[in-house]
Amino acid sequence: MLNVVVFPDFEATVAATKTERQLLDAIRTIRKSTGATFVNLSVFDHATEVPSAIHYLTYPIGWISNYVRNNYPGFDPFQTTDFRRVGHVDWQDLYSEGIAAEIFRSFTESGLGRNGISLTIHAGKELYCVVSLVFRTGDELWIRQKQVAMALYRREAHRLAEAYTDLHGNQQRRPMRLTARELDVLRNAAMGKTDEQIGHQLGIGKWTVVSHLQSAKYKLGCSNRTSAVVKAISNGLIVLKMNSPISESANNQSPNSR
Repeated sequence: MLNVVVFPDFEATVAATKTERQLLDAIRTIRKSTGATFVNLSVFDHATEVPSAIHYLTYPIGWISNYVRNNYPGFDPFQTTDFRRVGHVDWQDLYSEGIAAEIFRSFTESGLGRNGISLTIHAGKELYCVVSLVFRTGDELWIRQKQVAMALYRREAHRLAEAYTDLHGNQQRRPMRLTARELDVLRNAAMGKTDEQIGHQLGIGKWTVVSHLQSAKYKLGCSNRTSAVVKAISNGLIVLKMNSPISESANNQSPNSR
């Protein structure tokens, strides 16, 4: 069964909760910053053998009803794709064959959009947020648009995932053990390094660094990297050398400021 929360045309329904309305505000912000026609959020929880999912959709209610009525969820590759394995997927690749192509043709003929991209954000432990941006952009322009705007799309996807975990994480967070890589990233962040510098130091990509930071923040119950670093230090999870920026700052404080 498809588990959805509907924000038809970016509007909250009468039954929407306060938390859902706050999430909708974040979705509207992403729409404005990216210029997307529609912005959807899907949250996949792989904590159990059969993952659970919830989808926040901004399509017109008529299309959503048509989607369910035609049993599209049973054939939609979006519902079966393991987004843990992919950083992002272009909709032209996702809906290129068989019944999936029929779904996409119905979607485009309804005037909802021609191109889209879904970006996977690891939101902690077994939780993955997939942010989908849909555009009415033509195919040739879409190729150029992706090249120029991909960094923006991924940054905004991370922002929406953070909004979701901030709104819902308090009920879900449990004490969790940080991985060695998450500790490495936090340790370097504590030394004032940028995401690019951390990636170069550890031999990983910038967005992999961001993903590890996002996961660490979730596990520590923190909403930003600074509080995550402070909490990791105060709990003895990471130890800094005395010449690190944080240590130097502490050593340079006057007696009256301590």
